[in-house]
Amino acid sequence: AAIASDDFAALSAMEEDFRSSRARTPSGTWKLAAYHAALQADLAEGIGPSFGCTYKKADFVKRWAAAEPRNPAPFITDAAMLLQQAWCIRGPGMADEVAPDAWPRFRAGIDAAFTLLQKHRGMASVDPEYYTVLVYMLGSQGGEKGLMRNLLDEATAREPDYHRTYFKAVWFHMPQWGGSYAEVEQFARYAAERSRRVEGDGMYARV
Repeated sequence: AAIASDDFAALSAMEEDFRSSRARTPSGTWKLAAYHAALQADLAEGIGPSFGCTYKKADFVKRWAAAEPRNPAPFITDAAMLLQQAWCIRGPGMADEVAPDAWPRFRAGIDAAFTLLQKHRGMASVDPEYYTVLVYMLGSQGGEKGLMRNLLDEATAREPDYHRTYFKAVWFHMPQWGGSYAEVEQFARYAAERSRRVEGDGMYARV
């Protein structure tokens, strides 16, 4: 409803409330995570092959950022949409199945997302979703495992209990993206150890 009515203040207030309260749903997941997932799903309208991978809601996000320049959500959402658009252009197949002319556009989208995140790092990184999108960006670049672990150490030092960061990171430890089942197991244990104070062993099961 807030998106439909261009209620940027309400959207920003929700992010601030869910982030500061660290509120959870009955299943134990963060309301902040549900908020970001819903935002990114709604604003991804048009980012699909049948629509030419068009970021139709870009103007909405830009207007939100202009209206609420001190809120992290519009900048994080914009970067997430640029990444989703880049992956739409690339397609879901293995690397040898990607059209040669798609690679430059794919990389340009990733670079645009990274530039946006870096530009607003000081303000936007207070929201743990910032790191979720940054992990997705680094994985999309085929970043070295050491760089990924350094980023995860930083992210989880700031917020060890935010599920979405682990959920995004584990993808890039899977066999189809150059990892292995052993790496998935190792990562699940890492996630449990980083979040143990609040989650116990729960993050292992979630991952």
